[in-house]
Amino acid sequence: VDQLARAGDPAAAVARLYPRFRARTAGFYDDEDLALAAAVALAGAPPALREIGQVVLFLPTRLSPGELQLADALRDAGRLRALVGLTGDAVADEPAEALAAALTDGTPPARTAVPAPPSGTTIVSAPDPEDEVRAVVRDVMARAKNGAPLHRVAILFRVDEPYARLAHELLDAAGVPWSGPSTRRLAETTAGRVLLGLLRLAETDFARDAVVDWMASGPVRDPSDGRAVPASRWDTLSRQAGIVTGLAQWSDRLARLSRHLAAALSATGDDELTEGARRHLEADLQHVAELARFVADLGTRVVPPSPGTWPRLASWARELLDLYLGGEGRRARWPESEVEAARRVTDALDGLAALAEIRAEASLPTFVRALESELDAPAGRVGRFGAGVFVGGVRHAFGGDFDVVHVVGMAEGTFPPLGREDPLIPDRARRLTAGALPVHAVRRAEERRDYLAALAAAPVRSLSYPRADPRAQRKRLPARWLLESASDLTGETIGAEELTRVGSAPWLRIVPSFEAGVCTAGEAGSLTERDVRSLRAWQEARRPLDHHPLVATTPSLRAGVSAVRERRSGSLTRFDGYVGRVPGLLPAEDEAVSPTSLEQWATCPFRYLLDRVLRVREVERPEATDRIGPLERGSLVHGVLAEFLDTVEPRTSPGQPWDDAERAVLLAIAERHCNEAESEGLTGRPLLWKLDRRRILRELVGFLDTDEAIRAELGVVPRPGGRELRFGFGGDSGEPAAVTTADGRTVRFHGYIDRVDEGPSGSPVVVFDYKTGRVDDPADGLARGNRLQLPVYALAVGDGSTEVQSYYWSTRDAGTDALAGFELDDATRDEFVDRVSTIVDGIDTGVFPAFPDKPRQDGRGRDTWENCCYCAYDRVCAPARDDDWARKRDDPVVARFRALADPPDEKEPGAEKEGEA
Repeated sequence: VDQLARAGDPAAAVARLYPRFRARTAGFYDDEDLALAAAVALAGAPPALREIGQVVLFLPTRLSPGELQLADALRDAGRLRALVGLTGDAVADEPAEALAAALTDGTPPARTAVPAPPSGTTIVSAPDPEDEVRAVVRDVMARAKNGAPLHRVAILFRVDEPYARLAHELLDAAGVPWSGPSTRRLAETTAGRVLLGLLRLAETDFARDAVVDWMASGPVRDPSDGRAVPASRWDTLSRQAGIVTGLAQWSDRLARLSRHLAAALSATGDDELTEGARRHLEADLQHVAELARFVADLGTRVVPPSPGTWPRLASWARELLDLYLGGEGRRARWPESEVEAARRVTDALDGLAALAEIRAEASLPTFVRALESELDAPAGRVGRFGAGVFVGGVRHAFGGDFDVVHVVGMAEGTFPPLGREDPLIPDRARRLTAGALPVHAVRRAEERRDYLAALAAAPVRSLSYPRADPRAQRKRLPARWLLESASDLTGETIGAEELTRVGSAPWLRIVPSFEAGVCTAGEAGSLTERDVRSLRAWQEARRPLDHHPLVATTPSLRAGVSAVRERRSGSLTRFDGYVGRVPGLLPAEDEAVSPTSLEQWATCPFRYLLDRVLRVREVERPEATDRIGPLERGSLVHGVLAEFLDTVEPRTSPGQPWDDAERAVLLAIAERHCNEAESEGLTGRPLLWKLDRRRILRELVGFLDTDEAIRAELGVVPRPGGRELRFGFGGDSGEPAAVTTADGRTVRFHGYIDRVDEGPSGSPVVVFDYKTGRVDDPADGLARGNRLQLPVYALAVGDGSTEVQSYYWSTRDAGTDALAGFELDDATRDEFVDRVSTIVDGIDTGVFPAFPDKPRQDGRGRDTWENCCYCAYDRVCAPARDDDWARKRDDPVVARFRALADPPDEKEPGAEKEGEA
């Protein structure tokens, strides 16, 4: 108050002192305290300050206690003239009448003639909020074309989302300048996001997703070299490392990932790794080291000073902000609005330091909460008032002066807003606060007053509402206050249903759809709308769209038109997965392929294209893993069995049992592998992992009983050196399995065989492939080409003269029921060669259609398809992928794949049985 009284420019003093005043109170008080301070200063100010002339206040309907004290002080000093506006609506004017009575000194207030309450002059009905705002922008463009000044137009709404965003985006797209209050808070600016995210890291115990989100929240710098951190690359690497939370996990699991990458580099010769793959691994290794160093340094810096006084905490936070965002000199390329917001964030930190006058020390959570309160303030305004269309809330137009006002979003529940008494602070408690907390009726009256004041700001008043809410997928009805205006315009009471049946009225405009809104005669809302309108007119004139000048001169548009047309056709095109013969789709004939890769093409060729050709990868978020995945579970079980069978003495006869000591060894190995999987972050939530771990251990113990039954039934024992058998990889691995297709092409395979057994005399030879999940009928899978492992493994171990049997071994089943397989006889071999020929020819010719297979539901009850249920690329494909396949399946290009994976149903009308053609 003393500084304000000594100020030569009181207004400047208020602007300068206000941030510090709010900071001292840590956001627990607001403008009323400053108003109270000003009232005291004006009422008992020294002569220099008393020279201020009469104060004219254009008052809202409700004043805080501090503001009332200011008004009373000014009135007692004889320097107050209050203007209280009335709308003409009895309900809306009740708070204003009460305020006028409170401000008088006993003399009745002077009154002017009160006009009738204003109402809308035009009503617009649109399909959804976006089309609603598009219609408003078109009206703005039409008025601007006729010479109307833009600053005389206002677009108002009561709910910011989505109307503020839509208005900003569509006006920018139209090239129309606009101004208005920013809908962003300081906490949502670059500096606010980075600072708050940084200070919250300790609260989250450096959770991986929190650290990654913080790194991606702005141009975060690495303090070691000043360069921006590669947030996306580090996100992928931290996912691969399996980090969930805690600095210890960041250190240990990044170190483990570093060892894995180094081993991959050292274990692979130059002839087995492309130069690009080697550079990628080397870059990953370097990034892992940089990420580990960055997080370790971050962990030491995000430690508050001790003792934590307000000035020290504020200084520490500002140093962190400058360290990770750079000082103001490094923000030259930032937008001016972000630079100004960063200054206000640092001012907020300076203000928090003043809280030491109230309490010396503060904890980090208290400091963060105070900072959050300070940054929960508007980030300023956009543009300059009076330059361009005014865009803001209905309350911001109070006392405005415009030619046209557009009030958007007038759907049921917004004008008036839905609501009842506050359940936490009911009206009976609010009445005890002497007006500091308004009761429900007063708040509703203020909402009504704001709305009517906005309408009174212009002679032309357009009201609009959306007929549907796209997000909630539900119908919307016009608001009650909009229907009031419709009733005034028609001269009779009108409801929501009657409004839709009004028909052609000069005051009503109905936008049937997006297309109708864009193509209706009149001014286009943007250059894009103008182009769409031109293209639509060209098409309606039945002229080839390819000949339109816009299509002919815009390569991207030309490609888009071609893509839409070809995707709707009955032929498989380059936009559906038909790439044609491209070198490198298949390995060279002297190179080997895995059987699972060919199985992938037979299941869904488009998945093969994304995975094997384009190498699109999905890295799961470790924190989103509820339980151990099927691949990780299979690897764990395979690792346990491989180590166990290498540790114990091999069985020498089919009937030789496992003793208790050997069973204990298996259990010990399994416990160790489970602990390692848990430490690597592969096991998901602790409670679910506890259940999964018990199942895994139970299955492994039961494996020995199943092994005894299978050996006795088949009369075999493990072949020496027949565990984890590698073939086709070169070096000391076995020769690849090879077949010759009908066109003379030689296809070579590589792979890993879990186990090979044989009879005492060397025959039969039995190949086992452990499966920890569901085991389908391998004969049916071979017929469809998506189960090729067993024939390949049989070819890899057979010499042409020995009987070879191949089986899937389900670790979940007991006894011989765990086996599913067949003997590789001549018929099976011929069928296998035919399927391989079909697959290899399809890959070589570049045929990669998306094949969803039969409809089904996933585990959450969502409707999907057999091949899409657990596909990593499910979100890439079109929603109506079954319709796309039905349209493309008769193309001769996919005939061989269709015969393999989707043969015609004999029961379908028109389907012919084999031999009846």
